Amino acid sequence: VIKYRLVFIAKGNPEKKLKWAFKMYDIDSNGSIDRQEMLRIIESIYDLLGATAAQNAPNGAITNRDPNDTPESRTAQIFAVMDEDNNG
Repeated sequence: VIKYRLVFIAKGNPEKKLKWAFKMYDIDSNGSIDRQEMLRIIESIYDLLGATAAQNAPNGAITNRDPNDTPESRTAQIFAVMDEDNNG
């Protein structure tokens, strides 16, 4: 199923790709992406990239990363740019 979805993403027209991506972020399928949904996605991306693991290293070291670059701050940045009607 995952392979099929990846092929669909690669071959779909731009509108289909955009709709698919929106559905992925719209976790509760209510037609909008709120801060909690975006935060969950950003946290997942950070986990996938190992950003959270680096931030929570046993010795407290943060390597090659701004310590202020957190899923919460990234979500706030995204909403500052994308939330045109400021309804969160």
